[in-house]
Amino acid sequence: MKRSLSILAVFFVTAMLSGCIISKTPSTDEVSMTFGDQMTFSVTAFPSGGTYTWTLDGEALSNTESSYVYTALAGKHFLTVRAKQIFGTDTQTWTILSNSPPVAHTGPDQTVPEGTVVTLDGSNSTDPDGDIVSYEWVQTGGTPVTLSNPTGVTTTFQAPDVDQDGDALTFEL
Repeated sequence: MKRSLSILAVFFVTAMLSGCIISKTPSTDEVSMTFGDQMTFSVTAFPSGGTYTWTLDGEALSNTESSYVYTALAGKHFLTVRAKQIFGTDTQTWTILSNSPPVAHTGPDQTVPEGTVVTLDGSNSTDPDGDIVSYEWVQTGGTPVTLSNPTGVTTTFQAPDVDQDGDALTFEL
């Protein structure tokens, strides 16, 4: 029993002298996020108090608290906090991976006569990460039409009779 207490005392003295981070949120060193989402990163250091210095990709941030709210940027980034306590300093670094959203390109506006088969083409759409996984065409305005393949890179419909008000059909990809 006495030996267990001695080992425990050595652990706490070592922790105090090293100023160690004893917990972190998130608890993993690699984090996946969606571009634009926010997440709070934080540490608890022993002993409590001290100062905190945050960097993102090596650039100093103005935050000096034990937590930081990060807004996901595209790509791979490194968020580091340096906790300086009375007895020492410790650091924690998270690797943050964020997927970039695709950019939809639907081509130029089209003006066609009634009854014409119209093709909507999203084949010029791009994704900075190179991983477009699906397409979805949604009609957002005008006389309702039936799309031949609403989840395809291209889809077609027959142009309806449009009244004199110029009821334009609009779509989103």
